[in-house]
Formats: sequence, C-alpha cells, structure tokens
Amino acid sequence: MSAQQRRHRSRAKKAWQVALLSIAATLAACSTQYEPVRDGDVANRMLSDLEILTANQQWNSTNQPITLYEAMARAIKLNLEKRVALMEESISAGEADYAKYALFPQVNTSYGLTHRNNEPGSYSANPIDGAISSQPSSSDSKDSVTANLQVVWNVLDYGVSYARIRQAKDRQQIAQESRRRIVQQIVEEVRNAYWQAVAATKVEERLNQLDWRIKKALSASQQLEQRRLQSPVKALEYQRTLMELERKVAGMRHMVWNAKSQLAALMNLKPGTDYKLFLPPEPMPVLDPILFLQGRDLIRMALFNRPELRQADYKLRISAEDMQIAYLRKFPNIELAGGFNWSSNELLLNDTWNTLASQFSSNLVQMFSAEEAMKLAKDKNHLEELRRLAMTVSIMTQVHIAQQRVRLSMQNYDLSLRMNNVNTRILNHVSLESKTRAKSDLELVISEANQVSEYVRSLISYSEYQNVLGKLYTAIGIDPVENFQLDAPLPTLTQQIYSNLAQANNKLFYEVNKMHSHLSHHAALRYGSLQMGGQPHFTAQHYQGVELPKTGLWKQVSSWLEWAGGNDQMPDNAIIYPQAATALPPQGTRPMPAPQPPQQQPMVPMQGGLAQRPQPIPQQASYYTLHLGAYQNPQQLEQQMQQLRKQGYQPYATAYQDQQGTQWNGLYLWQFPSLAQAEPMRQKLAHQLNRQIGIAQMGGIAPQAAPQQAPSLRRQSAQQTQALPYIDPRDYVAQANKPFWTDWFQ
Repeated sequence: MSAQQRRHRSRAKKAWQVALLSIAATLAACSTQYEPVRDGDVANRMLSDLEILTANQQWNSTNQPITLYEAMARAIKLNLEKRVALMEESISAGEADYAKYALFPQVNTSYGLTHRNNEPGSYSANPIDGAISSQPSSSDSKDSVTANLQVVWNVLDYGVSYARIRQAKDRQQIAQESRRRIVQQIVEEVRNAYWQAVAATKVEERLNQLDWRIKKALSASQQLEQRRLQSPVKALEYQRTLMELERKVAGMRHMVWNAKSQLAALMNLKPGTDYKLFLPPEPMPVLDPILFLQGRDLIRMALFNRPELRQADYKLRISAEDMQIAYLRKFPNIELAGGFNWSSNELLLNDTWNTLASQFSSNLVQMFSAEEAMKLAKDKNHLEELRRLAMTVSIMTQVHIAQQRVRLSMQNYDLSLRMNNVNTRILNHVSLESKTRAKSDLELVISEANQVSEYVRSLISYSEYQNVLGKLYTAIGIDPVENFQLDAPLPTLTQQIYSNLAQANNKLFYEVNKMHSHLSHHAALRYGSLQMGGQPHFTAQHYQGVELPKTGLWKQVSSWLEWAGGNDQMPDNAIIYPQAATALPPQGTRPMPAPQPPQQQPMVPMQGGLAQRPQPIPQQASYYTLHLGAYQNPQQLEQQMQQLRKQGYQPYATAYQDQQGTQWNGLYLWQFPSLAQAEPMRQKLAHQLNRQIGIAQMGGIAPQAAPQQAPSLRRQSAQQTQALPYIDPRDYVAQANKPFWTDWFQ
C-alpha cells in the first residue's frame, strides 16, 4: 500500500468519526423532554402578581372623600391598560431610535486563531500530464493568527433603511395617539361610574329608610289580618300594594347597587375597599361650555383632534413609504467594500494588506415583479385613504349622535327635576293630611315611595347626562390631561386634571382657535351671547372701557368676544373664560331686552339669571359696520346670508330707504366703534370673499357712508337694526329638531 493510499484511508476514517459524533449529538438534542408548567410555578406566579398589584395599590386607603378629578387621577395612574400603552409607546420610541443605525455602513471585524496537529503541506499536480510532485510544499504555518476590519456600504439598503426609519417614527406617533385614546376612554368611563356612584350614595340612606317603613307597614297589616281586625280582602290588597312598592325599591337598588364597585375597579382598588365620595350640593352642575358650540365646530374639532384620525394619517404615510420602498426595489444593488487585513503567517510575502471591492447585483425575479409590487403598494395606500374617509364619516356621526343625546338627556333631567318637585309637594301635603288622619298610612308610604323613586330617577338622569356629556368630549377628541407624569404624586396629578377639565372653557376656546388657525377662514363661533370671529379687543377686566361684573351669570355661562379690528398687539389673557354654571336657568318666559342708556355696560346679566340681548352700540351712539350689499329681493338676501353662514360668518340684515325712497335690505357683518378698526377688517374680508365690501356708519341719526361703499343709506329707525343674534341657553335644548346637516355646516 502506497503512502498516498494510506493518507486517503486515514482521512476517510476521520470523516466517519466526525459523522458519528454529529449523529450522536443530534440524537441527544432530540431526546430532550418537554415539561409543562407545574402547579408550583403557577402558585409562585399568583403570589408574585398579588404582591405587584398590592404594591401598585399604595393609595387604597383614604380618609378624605374622593372627588371626580381624584378618581380620574387614580384611574389613569394605576390603570394597567394605560401602563401597557405607555410601554408600547416606549418600545416604539426605542425601535425608532434603533432604526437609525441602519443608515450607517456595516463595519465588520474579526480575529481568529488557527492550530493544526500536523503540517499544512500539500502536493501539486501538473495540469498537462497529471504528474504529482514528489515533494510537498506549504504556504501556511501550523499555528496562525488573523485579523481584519471591513466596511461595507449597500446603496439600495441605505435608501430602504431611510424609509424604514421614517416608518418607525410614524409608528412611534401612532403609539402616542393610542395612549391618548386610552386616556380619553378611561376618563369617560370614570366620569360615568363616578356620577352613578354619587347617585347611589345619595339615595342609599333614603332607600333603606323607605324599605324599613314598607316592611314595618307590611308586618302591621299581616298582624291585623291574623287578628281579624280588618277585612281579609282589604288587608290582602293593602299587602299587595306594599309588596309592589317593595319590588319597586328593589328595582331601584338594582340600578345603583354595583356603581361603587365599578368605580373601585376603574381606580384599581382592592375589591371590598370602603371609600367615600365627595357629594356635590344640589342642584348639581348642568351647564357646560360645550353645550353652546355649533355642530360644525364640534365636527371640525373632532376631525382635527381625534386620535383615530391622526393614527390614520400616520398609517397613510407608512403606506406611502412602502410605495417608495417598492419603487427602490426595481433598481440593481450596488455594494462598496473596503478593509484592512493582517496575518501572523511568516510564509506570506506581506502580512498586512488593504482591500477595495465593488459589486453590482440584481434580482431578476424582483425586477420583473416590480410593477406588481408597486401596484400592490398603491392599492394599500388607497385602502388606507378609504379607511380614513370611512372613519371620518363614522366620527362625524358619533359627534352628531352624542350632541343629540346630550340635548335629550338635558330634557330628560329637566323633566325628572320637575316631576320630583311635584312629587315632593304631594308628599308634603299627604304628610300634613296624615297627621290629621285625613290620609291613611298606606297613602303616605305610597307618596313617599313615589317621591323617592322620582328622586332616584332624577339622579340617574343626571348620571346619564354626565355620561353622554363625557362621550361628547371623547367624540371631539379633547385631551383631559396633557403631559401626564405617572411618577408624580397623586395630589399633583389630581390638580393637573382639575386644571384641564374644570377650566373647560379655556380648553374649548383654545381648541377652536387652534383648529381655525389651520383653516382658510375664521369661522364665527356662538357661545351664549357670543359672536367670535378673530381676536377679541377687550381685556379680562374691562370691555370698551367699562369694568365687567365679577359675579352673576357672567362667571357662569356667558362670554362675549368681538373682532380686534386688525389689532394684533393683544395680551394673552384677552379672552374671558367663565366658570361652569351650577344649575339650569330659570324655567320662565324670556323677557324682551330693554334699551340701555349710553353710560351702561352694553352686555350685562339680567335679574333671573338670563343674559340681556347684546346691544353692540347704544341707541344714540354711532358705530361702523361692514356693508356687503343691498337687495330688493328677500330671496336673494336669504341666499347670500346662507352662503356666508356656510363659510362660518353670522351676518345680519337691516331695512332702509335710499334717497329716491326705494326700499332696500342691507346685508351687514360685525360692528366697530371706530373707522380705524373697521377698515383693516374690511380689507381682510374683501380678500377672503373676493368681493367689494363697504363700510357704513350707523347711529341714532342719519348714517354717513364711508369711502368704497354702496350708495348712501338712511336708516328709518335705530330700533330696526338687528344686533348680534341673542342665544338663550335654553334655546339649545329647543334645537334638537334641527335638520341633520344644517346643524353641522350652516
């Protein structure tokens, strides 16, 4: 046997040994046994979770009554779903930060040690005659060390990675919007559960007293029946009536018995934890600034603020980036590489050397399928647009339904209050007559049950009103809290939520102003006796030089804004933000507004809690207004007014005669105390509407026409001028039957 054959046999033997060792290792790995989760592990997990939940409930015990804002703070701070959303947002932010490293070229380094048990020599063969050299040769040493540093940059991967980074940033924003949505839902659920729990707390004691009286009367009737002191039929009818009342009380208990448990669950309190609620005095607050916003403003708020639509915007951007990636995939790939190498092999002529390389590659299948990939990406992008449009229609419907439900719930609550008032008066009369034996005890118990039942219904109606009001806030997408810090103390979080929700007027006006700043025109906004079309020109203490009242309805439900006349140098606190009202307005006939003397504040609260009709300028004082045109045909006038209302303005009309005695209907907008304030607004409006607009001077005497105005006007009477539209808070309820689209966009 030659030496060459012996070497081949030795190599084959070693190969079989390596194969057998590999098979043995594979079989050993396959023999691993699967073990399910053991009961001991489940028990340890249970105890660990309970410890974590107990640690998170460090504010379980409280001696002070919990307010609505504290309940919201507890729910947001301790809610696990909120924590999951924050963790998802943190992960999305980490992924976005991590994705930016894909822009850098690949930097690869390696360091290797090589050892052989024999010399790495080899024979060489002649390619012509196949003769093998008799002496072996070697270019490697038995032991060697190698190291290299290589930089690789892929042009196509760079473009794709750049698009992926922007997608990661968009996904981070989607996670933030998801957190906003969860917080809004938590606050909505807490508001509903809190007012239900308040209703249950208020009525619990009275239900217990009524139940005790019913059972006492039932026991007395049964004793009379047993002693045969009363007719059996009459006694049984008496007992049947009491049992029906008892069933009625049980039904009322069932409506409110689990309210506090639901609120405790939202606040992540331990089941069975005893806590107290802050009970607001009656009548409880009803009026809210959101009630006086028009449907179109609510719709615009929702479409501007809803987190679902903002998520859809980011998803649309992500799909657009997918289109860009699909477009880049059509191009061939270019790869550039360079590196530094070192080896300890002494047989090498150069133990260090540099390398440069470039590679041009292309996936032919991917190139041929590029058109289909682009078409698929465009279809996905179009699908995201359709989803956003469908969501827009759904949100518009949600806002409209929530607005109508608020109106109906106010009517229902008002009816419950009036019925409760009637039942209370009936109970007082029956109670007095029962003392003189004019009424029986059964009639007294029935009257008391009816009164308590109606009182419970009024509280439930109020909780339903607060529920639909919260749904309306959620529908328009206003954030209850901003920059919420979970690590802050509970009192700090409570104060932050109070500042954001209690000052709802500020937030609503801020959202409207922020929203209108992105629109092509400034829409007018009515709020009580309010017409807003830009920056106001009165401070928080004075209006046209007259000091504003510090109390009364002014601080409750009314705020007035006017145009600044082009004056942009206004303080930040120029808008007055009234506080929420504590009761419904008096349910009486609205008095007609009376003329005011020039020295009196133009807009002040009246006795009885109603705002007087705004008189922009006293009767004998002159003022300036924008004249948009004159029409003899009332239909043309109405058509022009409808077009202006659709654009967000609130025009008014005045009848007058020209110098020839022809009757005209003038179309006007806004009122200014001076020509200097009216002229800048005339220029702005003329540019926005692309029409000729004049300025008319109005007053108790014949008006004077300013330049660039229609023919001179002569008012018949100062009382004929229609001032800014007066809106009573109760009129809002009466608008429930307005057409669907009219309330949205007119």
